[in-house]
Amino acid sequence: MYKRQNGGQEFLERLQRVIEENLSNSDFGVSELAREIGMSRSALYARVNLLTRKSVSCYIREIRLAKGLHLLKNSELTISEVAYEVGFGSPSYFIKCFHDYYGFPPGEVKQGENTQINPDAVHTREKKPTSSKSKRKWTYRIVAALAMILIAVSIIAIKPFSSSNDIGTKSIAVLPLKNLNKDQETQILADGIMEDILTRLTHVSMFHIKSSSSTEKYRDSQKTTTEIAKELNVRYVLEGSLLREGEKIRLYIQLIDAKNDNHIWSAHYERDLTGILVFVAEVSRQVADELEAVLTPQEQKDIEKQYTLNTSAYEDYLKGRYFWSRRTPEDLQKSVVYFNRAIQTDPNYSLAYAGLADSYFIMIYWGWYPQREGYIRAKEFALKALEQDNRLAEAHAVLGGIALWFDLNNLETAEHEFRLAIELNPNFAVAHQYYGEYLMIRGRFEEATEQLDKAIQLNPNAPATYAVRARVCYNQGNFEEALKDSKKVSELNGFYQTTRVLNFQIYVRTGKNKQAIDELKALFQIEEPDSDPLILDKIYAAKGITGIIDWLIRWLLTKGSDNNRTGLFNDNGKIAALYMLENKPDSSLIFLKQHFLSTSPTRFSNKYSLDFKPLRDDPRFDALIKKLGLENM
Repeated sequence: MYKRQNGGQEFLERLQRVIEENLSNSDFGVSELAREIGMSRSALYARVNLLTRKSVSCYIREIRLAKGLHLLKNSELTISEVAYEVGFGSPSYFIKCFHDYYGFPPGEVKQGENTQINPDAVHTREKKPTSSKSKRKWTYRIVAALAMILIAVSIIAIKPFSSSNDIGTKSIAVLPLKNLNKDQETQILADGIMEDILTRLTHVSMFHIKSSSSTEKYRDSQKTTTEIAKELNVRYVLEGSLLREGEKIRLYIQLIDAKNDNHIWSAHYERDLTGILVFVAEVSRQVADELEAVLTPQEQKDIEKQYTLNTSAYEDYLKGRYFWSRRTPEDLQKSVVYFNRAIQTDPNYSLAYAGLADSYFIMIYWGWYPQREGYIRAKEFALKALEQDNRLAEAHAVLGGIALWFDLNNLETAEHEFRLAIELNPNFAVAHQYYGEYLMIRGRFEEATEQLDKAIQLNPNAPATYAVRARVCYNQGNFEEALKDSKKVSELNGFYQTTRVLNFQIYVRTGKNKQAIDELKALFQIEEPDSDPLILDKIYAAKGITGIIDWLIRWLLTKGSDNNRTGLFNDNGKIAALYMLENKPDSSLIFLKQHFLSTSPTRFSNKYSLDFKPLRDDPRFDALIKKLGLENM
């Protein structure tokens, strides 16, 4: 079947012996074969491909299928029994692979039909003598196929192959598991399983993984996988379904090459809940194997790591992450409850400590929890997580955020933690966003844009990232791009109002007063739904845009800083910026000083803000910068 080169015959025979010795073990894959042979995965890939022109996973599968065919012909085993005997996780997947490979279903072998196979062309099958018309039909197909091959060769000769790290080659979208039970308890489990698989795959540097929030909108989508892949700019899609029956779960998982509309791999699993931890690592490893990922030893450990062996703790952790992802004050409090329950069950559960750190950090950032107490807890739990596992990118990102926003503006520590988080997990969108915010504060706008673009590439549906990039563009004076990003914020989350005041400032600066007022109207529809819808028009008619700015300042002064559900920070920094729109530097400096002396996490972002550019030569502004220790920033 295979072409042998340079003594490869002996090597392949050795591989076949090892595979056949482990044939019934469905978990035996590329990684296990490499260990048994004493080679690295990359060396094994290269040698097998050289000798067979096939991937290692394909080579293993074909040996399983050959043995399966032998058993079907020469034993009394049923098709299901044969499937398990040769290492397939489910009979349906065995039947599919068998039919794809041999050209006929295994049932025909059991029924004694004529299934002679040409070993040099296993994908062809002669059922009956074909008519001359049929022969001509196949001749045309062969000629057409040869023509397509010649065209492909011509294209390849002109255009070199893209590297394996390019988006479109190893890019993957992990879609939400379909919950066949339709209840919330199972939904939390299903979402958690896929999030866990996604997180493991993000550790593979060769992969480009879209975040779960970017795929969430496809949960109940009627779009095809090809359409979804095109919208997300990925080549591969991992999807499946879950059915829970008491303490047992049934899962169906499939990996699709959406570019070629081809099913690469699929499997059915029936497991007790106690086996779910092994299942998650198994599926993650299988995806890596099927896509021929060359894993470093550390990536191999990361993808297979068991953070807890306690199923109850794992379920509570998944519930914690489910509520954390909803990002409301009430849901974050629920996430804390479940993370704590997971830790009570398994006191060494590093991911649960990282989850707690995440929850407290988000709550204090938005003003949903007492800042000092939340700061202490977030830092404590992040450090506790790293005591258990110092490679948790999530915990390092939280420490970076704490150092940047709350720890006396410890910029050196912040940058170190952000860079480390990205090094540990290059696919961690949140770390890229946080690092982009850090670079914005430092006035390194081009670098900030690079990081924010990377975050959006990984998670194109995160309104907070677009909001930060809008601010970066604004500070650079690129108002057109700032408005585009701001519009994206509103499209993704109509209740997320953080950029409305920014848009107002842009339109006032560019003399577009009507658009400026429209932005405030949209803001007040959310923040003040019972207010007079004509109030702004009346003020503008009487006092012009200056009257609108004064009214907005008074309105912001009435807003408490502890109610940030819509992402609108009501702090003195915004009021100071609005006074600069009126060219009132004295009034601006009064509120800017109050802002600098507050505990608002945005107080460090003013040095390079476009709003205060006219104040940079003012000694009073310089004194405030020095008071915060930002003079060398």
